[in-house]
Amino acid sequence: MNDPLDRQLREKAKQSALEMPEVIRQRIDQTLAGLPDNADIKDSNQSAKYSNTNTYIFPKWAISVVVVAGLIAGITWYKMPVFADIVRSLFSQKNAPDSGLLHAQELGLVQHPNIEMKNNGYTIKVDEAVADPTRAIMALEIYGPDGRMNSNLFLNYEAIVIKDDKGKTVGTMYDIGGTTDFYYMWAVFDEPLQTKNITIEANITSLKEAYTHNIIQGNWKFQFTIDLDKANKQTRIIPIIGNYTSPDGMSISLKRITRMVQGVRLELDTQLSKKALERSPGELWKEQEIRFHIEDRSGNHIVNVSSADPNPNVLTSQHIAGEKTGEMHWSYTFSDLPVDQPYYLVLDGYLVKERDGHALTFDPAHVNYPLSFDSMGDQLKLGKYEVNHEGDDLSKSLEGSLPVIGKVKNGMDSYEYTAIDEYGNTYKVDGKGSYKSTSDKNSAGIELDQFKSKDDDMGYELRIFGLDRVPEKLTLIRTTTKRWYGNTNWKIKIQETKNTINKKEKQEKYKLKIDRQTTE
Repeated sequence: MNDPLDRQLREKAKQSALEMPEVIRQRIDQTLAGLPDNADIKDSNQSAKYSNTNTYIFPKWAISVVVVAGLIAGITWYKMPVFADIVRSLFSQKNAPDSGLLHAQELGLVQHPNIEMKNNGYTIKVDEAVADPTRAIMALEIYGPDGRMNSNLFLNYEAIVIKDDKGKTVGTMYDIGGTTDFYYMWAVFDEPLQTKNITIEANITSLKEAYTHNIIQGNWKFQFTIDLDKANKQTRIIPIIGNYTSPDGMSISLKRITRMVQGVRLELDTQLSKKALERSPGELWKEQEIRFHIEDRSGNHIVNVSSADPNPNVLTSQHIAGEKTGEMHWSYTFSDLPVDQPYYLVLDGYLVKERDGHALTFDPAHVNYPLSFDSMGDQLKLGKYEVNHEGDDLSKSLEGSLPVIGKVKNGMDSYEYTAIDEYGNTYKVDGKGSYKSTSDKNSAGIELDQFKSKDDDMGYELRIFGLDRVPEKLTLIRTTTKRWYGNTNWKIKIQETKNTINKKEKQEKYKLKIDRQTTE
């Protein structure tokens, strides 16, 4: 392969304005290397099976031109949008990878397990997976007997689990949707993992077709390991200091920020005062919510931690009770927070489960509806009492129901009410139905805007279990409520600075500075 033309063709390919994929470059080398020299091509003139068969002799230079021209044309085809659609990737523009995924790609943390399992005409493939102590993401493709991607299948329950280096299950992967290119399998860890590697273990034994009862049984089991050593080296823990006590007795203490490849974790503690605990006896105090947002210097919201205004940047949130009564540990994982520019944590309010005790007694058959039921700032109206089947299913038992509308300042939880009939019998009451969530800063942001009816599934109602008749007298008691406290006023400025230690490995050191906290 020392012909001048060969060398010229190789140089021409290298100088091409198109970026040549490595697979194409290797194919050119393999093809040219396998071509015989002209001197080796001889016409043997031997008789063939077919008498009129001719033997053609091509000069090597002509074959080289055809091969290289074809392969370079293939490169152009590779760049065309039609073919790009076939390349299914977490990082394709139409699948909108978030900042965490892009950061993982930048650091070279994307792994290619090249899994391909075939059974009963269906093929499952995994070509991309990413993991760090925050979360694991995997692109899973399923192809049917026709060879086409099928995005309308459901896997068996807990088909894919994640285990740490000790074999302990630390997560389960679920499809979060968002693309028809693949099943966007996702697991976010409650706590940052402390393990050298994880194993993604698939035990896929059935595929259920959407909108049908058809289930394809099979065996598509596989597993592969992802090394977290490089991702673990990117983890940075930054202690932070910031304290605030609300007028009604909740103290908040910021603890730390943990920066990982695919997320940023914020941790803080709260403590209820003795007076606040008196309003939440027993275990009631453990049912809490904190509402806050993080904004930039212009007041634009970066993160909203609020059930009334959910934000996709919040990957996880959890809280657990501490050792002391009234103490709670909180943690939140965000997809990202700014570095080298200030951001502000603003407390919007909080909710704590408390005793209520407000009661209303009435004669369901003869009272004038609607009835007012106002307590702790909630302004509710009760519609006409009826007896319906549980869940409106005729095969189930009867129970009492009271439709509800109104503005709810506080939160809404299950089993906050109790009902008592004229004989003193007590019944469990649960709220069911739909309601609107609003961004009202003066309340928990709940609105019940229409009565539920038999002809309309919308609306909210109180269902009284076991009360299968219209009583002569009914007492409705709201025993507890998740009370909203919006009289907080705390804003803290946080600024992280980033210094690169090793540009090659992109290891970064973070410093945190809290310039000012206000209660204005």
